[in-house]
Amino acid sequence: MTWDDDALLGGPDVVVPVSSAGDPPLFLDYCETGVSPIPAAVRRVHEHAHELNHYPRGLCDHAVRAIAAAHGVSESQVLLTNGVDEATDLVLLEARALTCVTPGFVGYWERANALDVAATYLPLTAEWELPEQWWHAAHPGSAFVVAQPNNPTGSSFGSATWLDEALAMFSLVVVDETYRLVADAPMRSCVHREEENLLTFISLSKAYGLAGVRVGALVGSPPIIERLARRKRFYSIDNLALHAVIGALEDPDAVASATAAVKRLRPAYARAIANAVGLFAEARMTDCTFVLGRVHERIGAHRLVTELAAGGVMVSDCAISGMPGWLRVGVTDAATITKLTRALQRCELALGADQPRRSYGPTTAPARRRSVRGAC
Repeated sequence: MTWDDDALLGGPDVVVPVSSAGDPPLFLDYCETGVSPIPAAVRRVHEHAHELNHYPRGLCDHAVRAIAAAHGVSESQVLLTNGVDEATDLVLLEARALTCVTPGFVGYWERANALDVAATYLPLTAEWELPEQWWHAAHPGSAFVVAQPNNPTGSSFGSATWLDEALAMFSLVVVDETYRLVADAPMRSCVHREEENLLTFISLSKAYGLAGVRVGALVGSPPIIERLARRKRFYSIDNLALHAVIGALEDPDAVASATAAVKRLRPAYARAIANAVGLFAEARMTDCTFVLGRVHERIGAHRLVTELAAGGVMVSDCAISGMPGWLRVGVTDAATITKLTRALQRCELALGADQPRRSYGPTTAPARRRSVRGAC
């Protein structure tokens, strides 16, 4: 499988126009939040912008201390990475084989392809759960890499034992917690588990509003962190990105406020999709920074992605992630809900799918979501 911008946008014929009214396009396809960067992060970047002529000497250690303190682990357990891509590369160079789920995050598959690493794909059930005795289909010497909550399903596995089963089977298990902080129900982090073959990926892109700086961290036992560190590139994270991370971690209250905003807005985005009954057969809430819509077969997901893009609204066709027929729509800000609703109404007319509106309330919502129990 490959991952490129054309695929994510629905194909090479999808363009990114500016509307006739001159409005900029709405980018709802990459799961970016509408949360502004934490003010302390912006302030620190401004204060240190004059240091661009220097290598980030000492800043990596400073950022490691900040991440370790924020998560209650030792500094020897933390390895900074240039986003999830570098984290995945380091893991795959160590294990030399990948096992992941489908539907699942395409970034893991893409890095395996780039590094010429063998990959095994485990199909989830129709309810996006691991099948019974799923480990029998796994490559035991590989690294099992999975997001919880999962992208693109937006849900977490219901089994209370899946992680223990994975740890007993695989040489390395990586739990990507990019969306953990925006889940409605509290999720326990895996960072405090002591298994030596367990790694947890911590992202600063969603809850901290820092997708643009591409910084994350792997947390695990000191021996595995030390081994992976030997494979890192020289200063893979730049000066200002590190300052942004250090600043963001200084204000945990701002992080809590940002995640609360995502949780508050998600239902309205799901309602916008559910009310477009001429386009969508089903809408689902998630525990991520996006909601999902299953497109009517008579409309077709690719056709709808293309029509939305023609009006300047970019959403993601989940076929590339193993969920054909589904669209992923990012949750950004309150103003975008109205624009999205109008764009969907326009598409209903353009595609001949206009139908009477239906209500979307607490008891009639078609969106489904399993409870998030957490495995750690």
